[in-house]
Amino acid sequence: MEATEEVLEVSIPKIRVTSEYEHHPYEVYEIKVENTKTKATFDELKRYFQFEQLQKFLLSNESLKNVRIPALPLDPAKSWSSYLKSPEPSSREDLRRELEVYLKELIGNPTLLNLYQVRFFLGIRKPSNGRKVVVPLPDIDFDPTELSVPWKLLSHEGYDFIFATENAAIPQGDPIMLRAEGVV
Repeated sequence: MEATEEVLEVSIPKIRVTSEYEHHPYEVYEIKVENTKTKATFDELKRYFQFEQLQKFLLSNESLKNVRIPALPLDPAKSWSSYLKSPEPSSREDLRRELEVYLKELIGNPTLLNLYQVRFFLGIRKPSNGRKVVVPLPDIDFDPTELSVPWKLLSHEGYDFIFATENAAIPQGDPIMLRAEGVV
């Protein structure tokens, strides 16, 4: 794979507590990546377990056995002591800073930066390649899960999407699928 000409800056400016699922609030790390040459910016939200998945992939990849993989900081919330009490806010902030250093080390290594999995994790998309995907959708009740995976993968590769509906309306996803209520 060819080396990139990019100069990237990465940061994790904050941790958000989100509650997509009403009864299970969780933390997400807001990742910001900027290409300082083109000024393109990419924003991603990641949970700690996604960092763990990336690390597991990097460590298990045979082609990376001679590449220095930075150590993933440990999440205090996953230690045995967290079952006794909640981690202090300062430890959450320390982890945020350590994860930011981890990401800076990842993108500082051209071999790791050029991996599709690292670029996808960071949300670094290729610039528009001029290719377009026309997606026909009904005006109402479409299943958004059928569209989300192809959109994520193809938009990451630089494809532009055009959504076409029956009456040129803004498509409305199936409310049951959007709220996951009543889905068995």
